[in-house]
Parts: sequence; structure tokens; C-alpha cells
Amino acid sequence: AFSAARISLTGGSPPTPEPEENNTKGDEETPTPLGSFTIGEKQWILAGETRTMDVTPFLTEDRVFCPVRFAALLIGIPEQNIRWEPQTRTVTLTKGEPTIILQAGSQEIKVNGVTTVMDVSPVIAPAGRLMLPLGWIVNPFGYQAKWDPASQTVSLYEL
Repeated sequence: AFSAARISLTGGSPPTPEPEENNTKGDEETPTPLGSFTIGEKQWILAGETRTMDVTPFLTEDRVFCPVRFAALLIGIPEQNIRWEPQTRTVTLTKGEPTIILQAGSQEIKVNGVTTVMDVSPVIAPAGRLMLPLGWIVNPFGYQAKWDPASQTVSLYEL
């Protein structure tokens, strides 16, 4: 079973494995994020390039909700592997082996056919985008979300 990071205002990310106290040792550099989302900003970063989306990430109950489509693009899922079914309000994301299925209003996430109950439900933002905390979207694909409270930014790293 997998779990997603809970991004909190204090910068914690349980229940994923805790990183080492200081992510750098000696002369090693902190890894560069693959991209990021900032609360209230339509601009997002993908591989160092600033892009614009039609919705803004938001905080609710210490959780950073990000648009599922843009999070999927951030981890390299091609458009054709992001399938939205408006009748059921369900999205299917596929990248190699992992396939995840999410439904608006449901706390269930299916990862390769195995159902896990999330602590939140995906919601549809006013712009019509499905939104969910970033960790639930990216962790099954081998990525980790990290919260920076000072900049109100959630960044994505490979595990």
C-alpha cells in the first residue's frame, strides 16, 4: 500500500518516509525540483520553465490542492494518458506501469487496481479542474511533494 504526503503549514510531510535531517551532506547540493506550484498563483514551473494554467492551487485544512492535469504533466504523463470522464467525474492517469484512478468527491484512489482510502476527496475548482493534494497524485509514480511555508510553494522531487 502507498500513502501520500500530508503537506502542512509547518512544513511536515508525514506519512511518507522522513527525509534525513539535513538533505545535504558535505559538498552535496540540494536536488533541484522537477517543478513547483505556488498558492494563489496561475504560474507554475516545469523543468525550470514558467508556464501558466487556468486555475490556482489553494490551501484548505493544511493541505495544498493542485490541479491533477498539471501535476500529471509535471511528472511527465503525456496528454493522451490523462483521461477525464465527465459523466463519472473520474480521471485516469497512466505512466508506464502505474495507473491511478480518481473520482471527484470520492476518497478512494485506485493504484493498479488496488483501492486505498485517502484522507481527502478530490474537488472540482471553479475553473472546472479536478484538484487534489499533490502527494496523492505523484507518490504512486515515484515522486515526492515538499512544502515550503515561507514561499507558499510545493515542489516536486524524484524519490
